[in-house]
Amino acid sequence: MAVTTTERQAVRAAKTDAFVTVLAAGAALGGLLFGFDTSTMNSAMSGIRATMGLSSAALGFVAAIALIGCAVGAWFAGPIAARLGRDRVMLLAGLLILVGRWPSRSAESSCRWGAIAS
Repeated sequence: MAVTTTERQAVRAAKTDAFVTVLAAGAALGGLLFGFDTSTMNSAMSGIRATMGLSSAALGFVAAIALIGCAVGAWFAGPIAARLGRDRVMLLAGLLILVGRWPSRSAESSCRWGAIAS
């Protein structure tokens, strides 16, 4: 029995609908995770303020810089991933997090870290 054009179109439409649904679910999950990450940062702000003795303006600046860093990282990650491959870029990002963790973990106070950074 031969497959008609209408049946082929119905199958193609069903595959397209499934693809769009999975794509939308992935985008929604990405937004959810970004929101969760932002709320996690928000809960850390009181500890950052108390530990470093920041004013309201300085605390707002810290929060803004963190979010701007997310945007800049996303802006440059796409072209770099297109050139090097996603796996290598994820490995590089993990290494950057690991390297950035050492100074923050070894800092005893914000004064000592300020002396090291300058």
